[in-house]
Amino acid sequence: MVSQLPPNFPTESLSSGDQSKIEWFFQRYVDGYFEEYRYGHFIMAAYASVPALLTPDLLYKTWQNFNGYRWAGAPVSIHRVAVSDILLSPMCREVGLELYEMSSEIRLAFLKWLEQEGANPIWKKRELRSIAEIAAFVEEYHHLPNSALYRWGPEFSELQILEAISYTRPEQTAAILLSRLQKAAEQQQETEMMRTLDRFVKTGKRLRYLSNEDSDQSVLEFYDKHSHILEAWSELVQENSEGFVERLRKDKTLLSYLSKTGKEGIPVRISGTAAEKFKQLTKKNTWLIVAGGTSREKQNPDQQDIHLNNTTFVLESLKKHFDPDEDHLISLTDANFIKHSVLQTLVSVAGKADKNDDVIIYFSAETKFNDDGDHLECFDSDPAFGDMNGWLSAQQICTMGKSFNCNSVTMVLQIDAEGSDRWLDPANKTNLVIQSGVKNARDVKIGDKVCSLFTKELSIVLVSYGHIENIRQVFLRTLEAVQKHTPADVKARPEMIGTKEGYRRIFKTDNPSMGYLQDLLRDTGFFQFHSNGKWDAATAEALTSFARSKNFSKKESRQFYISELEHLKKIKMESAIPVWGFVFSDPEKKLPYMAEEQQSLRQLLESRKEQYAFEPVFLEDPDKAKMDKFFMDSNNRNRIQLLYLAGFDLNGDLVLKDGAFTIQDFGRIIDYQDQLDMLVLNTCRSDYFAEMSTKIGVKYAFGVKGSIDDDLAMRSGIYIMQKLLDGQHLNEIFPQYYR
Repeated sequence: MVSQLPPNFPTESLSSGDQSKIEWFFQRYVDGYFEEYRYGHFIMAAYASVPALLTPDLLYKTWQNFNGYRWAGAPVSIHRVAVSDILLSPMCREVGLELYEMSSEIRLAFLKWLEQEGANPIWKKRELRSIAEIAAFVEEYHHLPNSALYRWGPEFSELQILEAISYTRPEQTAAILLSRLQKAAEQQQETEMMRTLDRFVKTGKRLRYLSNEDSDQSVLEFYDKHSHILEAWSELVQENSEGFVERLRKDKTLLSYLSKTGKEGIPVRISGTAAEKFKQLTKKNTWLIVAGGTSREKQNPDQQDIHLNNTTFVLESLKKHFDPDEDHLISLTDANFIKHSVLQTLVSVAGKADKNDDVIIYFSAETKFNDDGDHLECFDSDPAFGDMNGWLSAQQICTMGKSFNCNSVTMVLQIDAEGSDRWLDPANKTNLVIQSGVKNARDVKIGDKVCSLFTKELSIVLVSYGHIENIRQVFLRTLEAVQKHTPADVKARPEMIGTKEGYRRIFKTDNPSMGYLQDLLRDTGFFQFHSNGKWDAATAEALTSFARSKNFSKKESRQFYISELEHLKKIKMESAIPVWGFVFSDPEKKLPYMAEEQQSLRQLLESRKEQYAFEPVFLEDPDKAKMDKFFMDSNNRNRIQLLYLAGFDLNGDLVLKDGAFTIQDFGRIIDYQDQLDMLVLNTCRSDYFAEMSTKIGVKYAFGVKGSIDDDLAMRSGIYIMQKLLDGQHLNEIFPQYYR
């Protein structure tokens, strides 16, 4: 049946009954009296959808203030009879003496129509008024004496005002409703709790339904997050513990709203069998899959199998660190390391691992490469690479990895191959691959066993620091340890491939939301330390400073603070002016062209300052403390977009006043600069520094291979910056090197 409504009128959420009511109204007062009323009745009905409830006086006053529009370029007035025609129509029902309510679905349809047509050039010319304009009037009306206030009391006015400001100040509405909810819970007023829970959820859904591309997504996400936990809480209020646990099971992110300590928030009680289910639900598991070995045909009883030794060492280390039960530790070594078993295990764990769980996968094996990518040699592989059936490809592992729906998947590869994003889907923010770079590493002896150096050092670092440092710092510690046991003329090149979110993740923590809270406090300038995932004095002080800055009068839940900090971070990121940092370091003044290089770059940036919105900062001959201050200063937090390092080097590292600035020094302070996209290293032998910086979060890096004359370095640096300011991409500036 063809709808008898205006074009673009939203009917998707209407029942057939509600749609027929609106169609009746349209046919009667628009089609039937077009010469007399034109669209006036329909427009007035749309305005009437803004208040939560209607009274004759409110709707009449609305008509008095918004009775004009234009049709065919001429001014037209809405007839005053529209007020009574709307209230007495099937779209409204009387819920009290001279108190009317429009059907919620009909309200939403009219509101959506107002929102949509407000951006339509045709209706703009017709001077259709916006939801915000009507809402502002409704708020003002209820702040003044009116007939409904005397009849229905201040609670009625408060309800109407809350509904009105939800369109203009939705974050204020949310704060008021959550405050009321906490008060009702503390006073054990279950009826008021249910009423407030319902209003918050409905407000969030209404705002989400009316949203468009210009809507503040952070506010909508705040409503979405809180609505989910409040819907679950309503089950508890109605003494349905099983329903509460079932909602948590379906959406594990809700667990972050719950605290075991009882020191903050609102206490909830779960009884009966649901309590045991909740206990199992909140448990965070780490799944460990350790696989490796050598093919059957290569095995020699007179020689040690280094890959088998690696898996044995890793198993012992991970057991000590994670203490997994038998169900969460899977070993596929020697004869069990076959392609079919590995793929079957990945499918099985993907099906069992929960949203809250972490999965760690370790492989140690020989590799070969063909047009299809890297392949692992399994126990049943053909070493000649003739029969491919027994070889396990990176693509097959990546495909299996896409089926995981858990907190994180970390893959560690002790393989003789270059780093690649083919092992796990790089688009998934929870995925991270750490790879040995065996070609430049050594084997070491542990007791009477020969193991790979990278596997040994990574295992030691994980056990010592994996519970208090993020993965970026774990990787850097491993890199440093491997380099110490590598000849000075050889650079260790392990690989790490992931996302900024992955690099920040603490490897082993029972409380991931605490690490995330610390990240947000650091990003917004309140926390001056690396995240460790633990509640400590520094975190408490930072959170207190943040709460004071926002004038929060009482303790809130952790999730509340996280939501507020996410919003603050977004505001800071959107308003921050990027910083381009230029560091020139030649403490012994051995580089005669450095002063000219610095002056030329200053002049270049000055000549382009009208074209680009960034703040250039120059540091000359800094020491490590000054570099730390530049990176970690709360005023610079997450603002540094480009870093240019020039000067004298020591084995490829920039020499500062008090020593070399190493990749470890750089990695330690990069936690404070999440937006650093470009690193230009205009120093001799800096290609290794550039390469490793891209393993820890820098998007693009340029370094120099071997030595470079000071004069050529100056001209090269100016050339690079000039081309970047011209808007050229790296593949245009360095077509022969860009990958």
